[in-house]
Amino acid sequence: MGGKVLDYEAKTILRAGVEIGMEKALVFMVVKKIKKGKDIGTIAEELEEDKEKIGKIFYAAIETAPDYDIDKICDALDK
Repeated sequence: MGGKVLDYEAKTILRAGVEIGMEKALVFMVVKKIKKGKDIGTIAEELEEDKEKIGKIFYAAIETAPDYDIDKICDALDK
């Protein structure tokens, strides 16, 4: 029985890690496009993401310019 519980917890942790990685990848892609001078609408269209979601990332990223620290941006989005 203990093995099933540990297996469930491992899968839960793995899923959380994957979600975090996907979020960081999206933030990274948005930052690359910000550096190219693209606006929110263009970025949302190119990444096929919701404009509101990209807007939140965009403004959080602008707050960290010119370094665009991905971890700081993700932390700001989690608040």
